[in-house]
Amino acid sequence: PARPARPIQTHALDASLARYDPDAYATIMSDPRIETRVREARGRRGWSQEMLAARAGISRAAVSAIETGRVVPSTAAALALAAALECRVEELFRLDAARGEDAVTWAWAPGGGAQRFWLAEVGGRLLHYPVETTAAGLLPHDGVVVVGGAEGVAGPVGASGTVGTAGTAGGGRAAGAGRAASSDVTAAARAATEVRVGSTARAASPWGVPAAARAGAMPRPDPRRTLVVAGCDPAAGLLATLLGNAAGVRVLPFVRSSGRSLELLRDGRIHVAGVHLGAGPEENERLVRERLGPGFRLLHVARWMEGVALAPGLGVRSVPAALDAGLRWVGREEGSGARRCLEQLFEGRDVSGLWQHAASDHRGVVDAIRAGWAQAGICVRLVAEDGGLAFLPVRTEAYDLCYRADMEDDPRLAALLDAVRSVAFRRLLGDLPGYDVQRTGERS
Repeated sequence: PARPARPIQTHALDASLARYDPDAYATIMSDPRIETRVREARGRRGWSQEMLAARAGISRAAVSAIETGRVVPSTAAALALAAALECRVEELFRLDAARGEDAVTWAWAPGGGAQRFWLAEVGGRLLHYPVETTAAGLLPHDGVVVVGGAEGVAGPVGASGTVGTAGTAGGGRAAGAGRAASSDVTAAARAATEVRVGSTARAASPWGVPAAARAGAMPRPDPRRTLVVAGCDPAAGLLATLLGNAAGVRVLPFVRSSGRSLELLRDGRIHVAGVHLGAGPEENERLVRERLGPGFRLLHVARWMEGVALAPGLGVRSVPAALDAGLRWVGREEGSGARRCLEQLFEGRDVSGLWQHAASDHRGVVDAIRAGWAQAGICVRLVAEDGGLAFLPVRTEAYDLCYRADMEDDPRLAALLDAVRSVAFRRLLGDLPGYDVQRTGERS
């Protein structure tokens, strides 16, 4: 006889999750206390999600949802996965007691004292992100952690001599931001005494807010509808606004270099990394494959013009003249596309002592020049013109968004793909100086 249909319980992530195989799990909901290691076990065997799904007898979409922690598998699905991977269920899933009501897991090291944070679910983990100025400006925070006893944990500040946007000494955007491992930061953060939401203090609890704390406060965004992006596109705020308005997805657009963004993606601390390391998407794809290996895809955003920004009144009219003029330059951090461009310009020349300050992003270059700390630096045309500086073009570069291929079923990523391909986004981006949107939305 036919088995009666089992009702599917959906959570606030997205009703579209109901299309997944209902036999793969009991309920469509995540639990931040459950740590899943299915992806790691599959990777050790060199299997794709399709291969594991076929061996376990469940759908590929169900494998993806289980690996990313968006669903809790049923007993039958967990046993089937363990049998396919020839291991015990306990090796694939475990209840992490550290993720109880009083756990705070930082994506990277916070500062001391009262630390504002944002919450986001990444790969089945609930991560706390220390608040900093993003590519979309200063965004409303989700709460405040009062950290105590976390001595020796460095806050998100840059190395000496690093210039952050708006003239801060590194700020949250510097090269050293986010270098501590999440596990180490979590151990230190367990000394946190309380978490405050609005003006009400409560015990540290990442899920849900007591009614007393909710009264009169802004609604807290769902961590499962929060997309974490790291990159150096100065126009990232446009995409964040479009995703919020059109799909109800909050975007946290952290400003990081291409190299640092790929490291954070590799370590499972963000969803999407912005990359501009090559002249075209094909070169970006090759470099990503070299650094991260297989299992990642690229979404092309735009080709932009990168070049030399100059302080007003210098009378320099060409790139060779700028290189020979003995100017004070602002550097860029290791791993950034602009640093590669700068080194190529000065190839074969002695660059020791060329710069005393290093900027962590394109706007930081403009800020350093406008403040008089430097006379020249590498950035994209958009920020140079916005800052009222002269600009000498050097080359065009492809700016792509990199993400894990197994995240394509995540509604947040689906919304991102739709937004980048939308007419509205292409029109907005195409209006910016130095941006070419001819191939915007292509995937590789």
